[in-house]
Amino acid sequence: MTMLSEQISAYERMRNILEMDHFGEWVVFHNEELVDTYESFEAAAEDAIRQFGRGPYLIRQVGAGPATLPAFEEWEDLVKPRTRAFTTVNEFNGREPIRPKPFRTRKRAF
Repeated sequence: MTMLSEQISAYERMRNILEMDHFGEWVVFHNEELVDTYESFEAAAEDAIRQFGRGPYLIRQVGAGPATLPAFEEWEDLVKPRTRAFTTVNEFNGREPIRPKPFRTRKRAF
């Protein structure tokens, strides 16, 4: 079992209790234990990063289903620039073509 799946299993074991007492709040699980509950995702993420660095840990909103993120290859397609480079001088009004610089994204801390 992977480390993240262990955190998910720990959340599932406590889900009923958490939904009764902390519905809508955010929780952090680390080493198969509930670390704390938070009012916002940002607060949960800040505390998890401060305590555990890169993880593994689980941040989940109590009562919400698990988030599904696109596969990495699909994500790369979403962040690629949608610009068109001019390839000939005539396409760009007789001047040299200007090549667009690649779009850069900020890396997330979580």
